[in-house]
Order: sequence, then structure tokens, then C-alpha cells
Amino acid sequence: QDPAAFDDVLAELKLERSGFLQAYYGCRQDFDAGISDETSYWCRVLASCADQQAQSALAGHSPEQNHRRYGKRLADADFRSWCQARPAMHHLVRHLLDGGVPVAIVSNMPPGKGDRFVAEWPWMERIPHRLFSGDLGLAKPEPGIFRHLLECSAWSAENVLFVDDRSENLLPARELGMAVHHFTDEAEALRVVAEWCQLG
Repeated sequence: QDPAAFDDVLAELKLERSGFLQAYYGCRQDFDAGISDETSYWCRVLASCADQQAQSALAGHSPEQNHRRYGKRLADADFRSWCQARPAMHHLVRHLLDGGVPVAIVSNMPPGKGDRFVAEWPWMERIPHRLFSGDLGLAKPEPGIFRHLLECSAWSAENVLFVDDRSENLLPARELGMAVHHFTDEAEALRVVAEWCQLG
């Protein structure tokens, strides 16, 4: 994710990025799991920001009013923040698919957003198992989404390498028997995946 996608609207709102992201992630689980809808989610985020940052442009307005003023721009920025291409990683995944290596996506994403995400990169339609949390009603780090992956793919956990940039998402995958890698550096992740798949 690239949080800079929010900077223009945050500047207009007079919100600090760190405080905004705290509210953004703090309210996110139910949204990604499809429990709360987009309006409810952004109202909660804006209410939290208004409480934390009294000098912001949100002051004096209800969360619903602020959502009507800024909700669409925040939702668009949210989607853009997740659409920063990683060419090397995309190339590797396409190479794996070309070689017949089984690949899956397990992503926290609100209902309906997964299809929009795949539409940005149509080659991802080649990935047979695309698990988007909001469409399943399960979100990482809930163990159920990992069990669902194993069930729908018929893979054995010990043959799966799960890569994620949030450490809390790795524990349930590891407890089910998967190998895991915490994504903090793209080059390192590429090396780990290539070694796991025994690419020359």
C-alpha cells in the first residue's frame, strides 16, 4: 500500500497522515470482512479523526456530513493506494503461472473491490484461487480464511508459502502448517519465493 495516495485529501482536511492511518486501520477489520459497509466505515474513520485532531476541517460537522463531503474522494484514494504496481513481483507471478506453479491471492479487500482490483491487471484472472475477504465474510488474520484457501485449492499446508506484509497475518497461516515470509523488502521476497519454488 502507498499511503501517499491520501495526501491531497488529507491536506484539504488538515489531517496528519499518522493519525488518519491509525483510524483507517483501527476501523478496517469489519469493513474488509464485509460486516460494515463503505459508508459506515468512512463515517467511523472520520469520526475518529475528528476526535483526535480537533483543528481539522472535520470540526463542527457530523460524520455523515463529512462522509457526504469527502467519502468518495477517500474511497478513490483508498483504491489507488492499493494499486501501486510492483513490476518485478508481477513478472515473477506471471513466470510462476507460465511454469504451472500453483498461485493464490489471499487479500483483505471490501466486498466487490477484488474484481475491480483484478480489472486493473487482467493477467491476474489466470490466478485460479482469488480470495478477497469481503466477498467471503472472512478477513486476515482470521484462521478461517486460510482454512478456506486449503479447502478450495486442495493444497497441503506444508506445500504452501504464504507471503504478507503484516506480521499479524502470518501467525494463523504458520499455525496451520504453512511456511510464511514477512514482506518487508521486495528483493528479499522475490528471492524467498524463487527459492521456495526452486526456480533456476
